[in-house]
Amino acid sequence: MGRVKVVESIHEAVVKIRPLADRKRLALVVEATGQPEAMADRLRLQQIVLNLLSNAVKFTPDGGKINVHVCGRGPVIEIDVSDNGIGIASEHLGQIFDEYSMVDDSYNRTQEGTGLGPALSRRLAQLMAGTLTVASVFGRGPIFRLRLQASSVLPTQHATRGSTSTPDHVSSVAAHA
Repeated sequence: MGRVKVVESIHEAVVKIRPLADRKRLALVVEATGQPEAMADRLRLQQIVLNLLSNAVKFTPDGGKINVHVCGRGPVIEIDVSDNGIGIASEHLGQIFDEYSMVDDSYNRTQEGTGLGPALSRRLAQLMAGTLTVASVFGRGPIFRLRLQASSVLPTQHATRGSTSTPDHVSSVAAHA
């Protein structure tokens, strides 16, 4: 682990997912406040963002929009990945980070996958002393929030763990070990 330029790492993940987003005519927007650096592993960070973007592409309807917002908040860097897809029903939020969990496990499910992306992403975040949470309402797209320690924080300090406040109309679940 070391100092990682967050926006640069996110752009590298975006380049990889862009062809899939373009096939569905999805707008993929990255917004950043400044050029924050995190104490992280560059490849792990890219894998998390790639997993979140892959799910966003998969569950966002053609012509939809995916947003990545990066913001430094004191000792913490927050990376939000959101979309205007189908969202996640509140009764399924608790299992979203379970390995092999698929919200739609019906025989006729239209999306492929193993159900490992969110679980793997959460574990990678934890290996970097970070957290990964999700907030969603069914019918609206989810917001996945990755929180990592800013590189300006001394090694003896740690990023604040736990969920952040969310609007009243959004259900939230924190992913902790």
